[in-house]
Amino acid sequence: MTDETIKSEWKALFKSMDSDENGTLTIMELYRFLIALVEEETKSIEKAEEEIKIENVRDIFKTLDKDGDRAVNFEEFFEAIKDRLNDDTFKAMLTKKTNISRQKSEQFSEQEIEDLFYQIDVDRSGHISKEEVLKACRRKRTSSRLGIDDVEEWLNKTDRDEDGNISLNEFKFAFLGTNMIDI
Repeated sequence: MTDETIKSEWKALFKSMDSDENGTLTIMELYRFLIALVEEETKSIEKAEEEIKIENVRDIFKTLDKDGDRAVNFEEFFEAIKDRLNDDTFKAMLTKKTNISRQKSEQFSEQEIEDLFYQIDVDRSGHISKEEVLKACRRKRTSSRLGIDDVEEWLNKTDRDEDGNISLNEFKFAFLGTNMIDI
């Protein structure tokens, strides 16, 4: 891999962690990413939460946040990890993340995701309520396209800002491979 390819792969990983798409990571974005990564391996949110402690994430975050502004931009992130590019753990994490992202992006286009979102958002409020998701999942065709087994769990994990609704961005994250539940 060329240096530029490596950097672009890490940039894709960084973007997948940046849930609010503002170009920086917060402690909570890093924490959610690590929880989801461990949950993917263990298939248990409880085990993930036992293994990943917020105190440890704070320590990691402090090493990444070189300027102390409580936000980590990509340059800070990449600077901290570029010396570890030969580390097998980092390589495995990157390979897994990019493979999952490729699989997800092959399943749905962004336009298909938006179309599906607007089909479910029947009241045209710009977000999907729990009731709208439940109603959509009762329809066999929509339910099979969404691939959601446990609607309540999906809602809780996808509702990143915990406002009780799913925004278009949260919905896209869930199906384009950038939602933490898919990592």
